[in-house]
Amino acid sequence: MKKSTLLLFILLGFTSCLLTFCNQEKRIGTNPNDAEKVLLSVPITRAGETVDEKRVSTARLIIVRSSGQPGAGEVLVNSNTPVTSGPNDEYQVFKEYIQVGYIDIYVFGNELPSWGLNSIAVGSTFSFSLLQTKTYDFTDHPVVDATHPIPSFAYHQNMHVDISGVLRKDGYPITLIEVQRLIAKVHVKINCLFSELPDNTPIALDSIFIRRMPKTSWLIPKYNTLTSDPNYFDGTYHAFPALTPSEESTGGFFREHIFYIPEYLVTDITKYTYITIAAHKVVAPLQRFHWKLVLGNGIPTKTMAEMFTIANNDDLTITRNVCYTYNIVRIIGFGDQEDRTIHLEADVSPWNWQVIPIQ
Repeated sequence: MKKSTLLLFILLGFTSCLLTFCNQEKRIGTNPNDAEKVLLSVPITRAGETVDEKRVSTARLIIVRSSGQPGAGEVLVNSNTPVTSGPNDEYQVFKEYIQVGYIDIYVFGNELPSWGLNSIAVGSTFSFSLLQTKTYDFTDHPVVDATHPIPSFAYHQNMHVDISGVLRKDGYPITLIEVQRLIAKVHVKINCLFSELPDNTPIALDSIFIRRMPKTSWLIPKYNTLTSDPNYFDGTYHAFPALTPSEESTGGFFREHIFYIPEYLVTDITKYTYITIAAHKVVAPLQRFHWKLVLGNGIPTKTMAEMFTIANNDDLTITRNVCYTYNIVRIIGFGDQEDRTIHLEADVSPWNWQVIPIQ
């Protein structure tokens, strides 16, 4: 082969390699802002058991470069406008173009103005510690209705976005994001026939109180801890008149009530959260009485008497996004006897949150 021909092949090969290198540099870049962008979809659910429980009035997505990456902590996205909705508005989907690489995702439903999330600018530096001071304050009965939706939150750190837009965590594809409410739910059911009461006596409910509740729930799951009395308050959730004729005609005492309370990690076992149910006999002579029911994660495996004397803080803990159900099935006595005259079935279960796959 002639030297000129050999030189031409070498030159063509060098040029081809150079073009390939330039194209790769253009695609990936040395600056993270030059990396190729892909379309990422992030949904936020509108799931729940009632219209007000699943209401999402506002939704916000914040995406940040993960720690250890070039430009770590940089805010890539701060959007509070989902671009698509699911059937019957059961969920909303954010669609954002972001660079291939590792990211942290934060999703907020029904954010509180006090969190100041709208002030986090794209391009600014974000610190996870900023979220650790955010709280949901309970200064009174936490109303859940059309104007007071439940705040919810989810976050995933060190997620990798590949060139196809697939999210991975520790090498595994992430196909859904679960959002959690910041509070817990208490469901009290009373299903007692008068024939099962002492002397077949009709009774009327006066009130239900939630006692010794924390004043706040944290945005980042870490639970409230109460170390002194001023750090909690008592909430009167329901008050009822005397027994109604319609209820009396059914021959029983039937009630169903739902409450929303902050999560709470009990550090002092003498300061647990509990329910007080106050009632009275409808017939003379007038007699008033009440029952006291302890709240906590231990209720499925412990009797109420054991909950009163429990030494395990975990059994008294109230966890966010969990439903505590008390089904009162029989009352065997009256008087100020706390739980000892009441038979109930208790359960702790997830709060029925529908998870929507990433589109």
